[in-house]
Amino acid sequence: MKGCTFAEMAGYYDTGIYDNVLLLSMFEKADFKITYYDKGNKLKDNCSFSLTEDVDSDKYDFVSIVLRDIAKAFGIEWNCKNVVNEQFRINTDNIIPYEKLILDALGYNGDAHQAYLNALKGNVTITDELMQNPSWIVYSPQVWDKERSLNYFIPNENQKITQLLSCDFGRGTVIRDVASYDTYWFFRNILRWKGDIAIGLSSSADENSVSTTDCIPYNGTIQLASIGDVSKSGKHVQESSISAQMSENVMNNDNSELLSSLYKYHPNLHSDGETGHQGWSVSVLKNDGSWDILYDVDYYFKGINVSPSELKFHFPAEYYARSCDGYLRCRITKAEPYKYGLKTATYYYMMDYLPPKVYMKKSAVMPCENEDDYYRDVKIGLNNIEGVEKVVVSQLDEGEELPTVYEVTDFKNGFFIANVDKDCSSKFTITAYNKNGTTKSDVYELTALSNLKPDWSLIVNRDELILSDKNHLLDKVSDALCDVRMTKVQSRSSSGTNKAVKLTLDDDRIDTSSYGNGIYELKIKDKFNRSYSWKFVVDK
Repeated sequence: MKGCTFAEMAGYYDTGIYDNVLLLSMFEKADFKITYYDKGNKLKDNCSFSLTEDVDSDKYDFVSIVLRDIAKAFGIEWNCKNVVNEQFRINTDNIIPYEKLILDALGYNGDAHQAYLNALKGNVTITDELMQNPSWIVYSPQVWDKERSLNYFIPNENQKITQLLSCDFGRGTVIRDVASYDTYWFFRNILRWKGDIAIGLSSSADENSVSTTDCIPYNGTIQLASIGDVSKSGKHVQESSISAQMSENVMNNDNSELLSSLYKYHPNLHSDGETGHQGWSVSVLKNDGSWDILYDVDYYFKGINVSPSELKFHFPAEYYARSCDGYLRCRITKAEPYKYGLKTATYYYMMDYLPPKVYMKKSAVMPCENEDDYYRDVKIGLNNIEGVEKVVVSQLDEGEELPTVYEVTDFKNGFFIANVDKDCSSKFTITAYNKNGTTKSDVYELTALSNLKPDWSLIVNRDELILSDKNHLLDKVSDALCDVRMTKVQSRSSSGTNKAVKLTLDDDRIDTSSYGNGIYELKIKDKFNRSYSWKFVVDK
């Protein structure tokens, strides 16, 4: 959406970019990447990974954890966590909007020590630069908490963002819905996100909340009329009953403000690659950030009346970007002649559609009391189930003429359990249902378990190594290993190679907390007479 946003705003007097540097990588690469490590199985043992909000009270909701981390990546972060001699280490030349408002609330005037002392007085309250309501109370205990002080909020039942980033977040807490006016205000006035672009709530004079229940129905009709009169300011916003927002802009036909490499994001892009046409276009966002143009007319007339079910989708269902509840992201643009060039208006909607194609992958072979049993339970992981209302599995086992067909009622957990003969392969196909129809998955073939061998991988954490089998065949990986040796290849003080030390594994982990700095090599030999080796660095 970054490219679409920039293309939408190109030509506005206040269009800007951070540090005035425009790089194509800004639009082609992710802004942040979050990686979760399951050290010591702590993640699996302590978290619920359910997609529903039915979470055990003794588990952390992983979805809520991810949303909290995404909020941090969006810029709700106090980065001056390390306190030296009771003072913050503050660099005002490299500061984000949230931190600036924190400093304002602390009364910072260059005295880093006094700012630290003020942070221990409690009830640090931030508001926008105009000191307008609403305001947010930031967690600021009397004893400095390196990880939480100034980074979380005192929860307020009327402010959803404070509930998500609550200082009291714990087991059994489920916060997944943050859509509200106070969240919009926070992002616009605290984080300084632009409010006059077509993402999220309306930026018109009358603020309106938006729900994804208000979307274009698959079997409904898109009806849009002509653009109304443009106000004297050159910017006129109208609301449709189901649009997230429509923005209107007057632009030159040549659109010289926009780099040619960003034309693919332009809201008035037509099928021939041009952006200066009159007329109408209806597009749907794809996973790669480009748009599939479903309806394209390069001459202007007063209005359109189009049924979504009659639109021509050029790609399979899995190519399109989905909202968390399975809707497509639809863009409708109209452009008509104007004395300065073209007068354009862009509407952004959620559009209902067929269910996505569900993906399958073997997750684990479930433990059993007797390893010699012919039949084993296998956990099959599911992906791409947003917007799916029903899942039916067709399982065709090797040697059988007809498949076994069964419904998975708890598919929202992200997996299902299949019972298979360990000496036979099985083919699985999923039919996903929603109110608009069905979508069939690709065939997933599970190789006979007796023919599989461990696929070894090594995860290097700070104080331990974790050996894992990517085929998930073993309850205990050490049962399939016959030799494990560690060698210190090189240290900072010497270039020689030390003698290999044989290790005895009780489980799948090797404690490296006592290892000195240097380069090490781990070698293993499994019971299938296969050898593997990995090198890793210890640098503490």
